[in-house]
Amino acid sequence: MTPAQDWALAVARYRVPTRLTTRARRAGFTVMTIGGVLRVTPDSTGRPRNLTRSDFERSVPLLGHAGRGEVNDASRNSSYVEAILLDIRP
Repeated sequence: MTPAQDWALAVARYRVPTRLTTRARRAGFTVMTIGGVLRVTPDSTGRPRNLTRSDFERSVPLLGHAGRGEVNDASRNSSYVEAILLDIRP
């Protein structure tokens, strides 16, 4: 699956708010589609942040193939992207 296909699945899947947890820290967050972005709200802060398509697509190829530092450089939201991919991929 390509990052663009993953993005399309995520945008469709999260039209309804969904609670997920990050893999590494087991930190809870809610994700939902708002307009053309995914809005991620960490349980720890309650402050939403937007995850854009370009941020998402830049992170996807690095997950599982690069060091955590490279992934974090690509996206400050990489933990959320990873959890989303685990949720949407069969």
